[in-house]
Amino acid sequence: MLKNKLILFLVCAWGLLSAGNKQTTQALNVYEKEYGALMNNVVNVSTPGYRSAKLAVREKDGNLVVEEFATSLQNGPLIYSGNYLHVGIDGPGFFMVRTPSGVMFTRDGRFTFNANNELVTLSGQYPVQGQSGTIAIQPGNTYSTEFQITETGAIIHNGQQVNRLAVGVISGQSELKTVNGSFFTSDGGEGSFIILPTPMLKQYYYEGSNVAMNEELVAMPDISKKYDANAKVLQIMKKIQTTGREMGSAQ
Repeated sequence: MLKNKLILFLVCAWGLLSAGNKQTTQALNVYEKEYGALMNNVVNVSTPGYRSAKLAVREKDGNLVVEEFATSLQNGPLIYSGNYLHVGIDGPGFFMVRTPSGVMFTRDGRFTFNANNELVTLSGQYPVQGQSGTIAIQPGNTYSTEFQITETGAIIHNGQQVNRLAVGVISGQSELKTVNGSFFTSDGGEGSFIILPTPMLKQYYYEGSNVAMNEELVAMPDISKKYDANAKVLQIMKKIQTTGREMGSAQ
């Protein structure tokens, strides 16, 4: 009788420990991903146009569940560079660019010209889109003295407007998805891009990262402590299970 009760106790305890192991392992995975997102923000604290991201975590049926990455759309600081091909957005909106993977959106306004005299992003060399398509300038001109980007995005070359930067926001019905923190896609594609009639732009500036380093430094030890605490709990549970197996074998 005593033996049967002991076996029943071990079976029940084993079930509880297995469930606890699962929950603790899930929590460790969540904290690991959360720490990874935090470290990615820290690494990109100086990356122009970078948008910080955090994990949206919620509790479901007693378990921690990762829902999605929540990207902060708060503006980063505008940094003066003195480069006439740099432009920062002083307010809402994104620049639209064409990539081999399709249309993407970015706040990184560090532009340059490619071999075809097209205005392209410094990172990736993606053609920047104007309201009349790709922005191209006739070769053989002194760009720095004859090239101007107005506050509302008009491209002035040799005193003539040749295009206007397509600066816009993503429709609220579409989801903005990060590619690398500086470039984004939308599940609605180009059709979800709503051009702003009067964006606020600043030539000779570019936007820095919007990572709040002080917040990341505060969150870092908290996440680390939670991870360590769950790792210790998991280690204790495994020791208890090992002891239970040994006791069961000895009966």
